[in-house]
Amino acid sequence: MSTFFTSDTHFYHARILELGEGRPFKSIQEHNEMLILNWNKLVMPEDTVYHLGDVALGPWPRGLVCVSRLNGYKKLVPGNHDRIFSGESEKRQERFYEDYANVFDEILPEITSVTLEDQEFVVSHFPYQESEDTSGRLRYQDKSPVAEGLPLIHGHTHQQEKLTWNKDSLQISVGVDARNWTPVPSEVVLEEFRSVSS
Repeated sequence: MSTFFTSDTHFYHARILELGEGRPFKSIQEHNEMLILNWNKLVMPEDTVYHLGDVALGPWPRGLVCVSRLNGYKKLVPGNHDRIFSGESEKRQERFYEDYANVFDEILPEITSVTLEDQEFVVSHFPYQESEDTSGRLRYQDKSPVAEGLPLIHGHTHQQEKLTWNKDSLQISVGVDARNWTPVPSEVVLEEFRSVSS
């Protein structure tokens, strides 16, 4: 059994093809199918995948139907475009919680942690506080984790850079924009961490 990380699939979000550095797909249907194909070629049914938010946008609930087609035991760490994100009203979160629970095996806190071998990582949709996102702004600072030395696995930025630093804390982006539209194996995360930490 393997563990993977990914973020920012944005299923059925047609405008994502134009935002940030752009996604090289002719249509949102092509985008969706390529992400599903890439995921299922790599992830087996017995594997675990941490999805770090921004799952789907656009026609509801078609985006979550894409998630139901994905292999693995799926854990969601909500992001700002998920309807159960803590920045949404409580009423909205309650209204949509079951939709997410029907396609994800677990819904985790927005800031959590995971230990890979003997190394602890913070896990969040957002990079550490005081990190810019794709808009070049410091958005969602109240939802972002605080850098205190631990490496962070995150999404949100939509940039192609895989590794950045915030103070003395390494940030590892697993957003599909940085990862060739494919989930990232935990071994790759560890290898990248060790390559700059040794």
